[in-house]
Amino acid sequence: MDQEPVEEHDTEGESDFEAMDGPDQDRPRDRDRDRDRDRDRRGSKDRSVYFRPVEVEVKDNLEKAMRALKNRMSKEGVLQELKRRRFYEKPSVRRKRKEREALKRLRRAARRAQSK
Repeated sequence: MDQEPVEEHDTEGESDFEAMDGPDQDRPRDRDRDRDRDRDRRGSKDRSVYFRPVEVEVKDNLEKAMRALKNRMSKEGVLQELKRRRFYEKPSVRRKRKEREALKRLRRAARRAQSK
């Protein structure tokens, strides 16, 4: 009886998912990559927005800290972004809104330049 030698591969340093080799064994990384590829084909992208954590130091007055937190959140645009993302925004509406915001920024910059 001739038996073929069985090749043993070194699994040191590999995770359990990398060591599994089977036709029905899907690796999570591959599934994520395939899902992202399908999403890109459909034309949708990950539109999630990540904000830095807004921290306010509470010394002795809670109301004062809450006011400071609200001011910082409004300056960073967190609440405005949440309100805007509450409903789907059509691409044409998004394009017009972005143009409006750009004009607003330009006008504000021109006004600041004039006053200096």
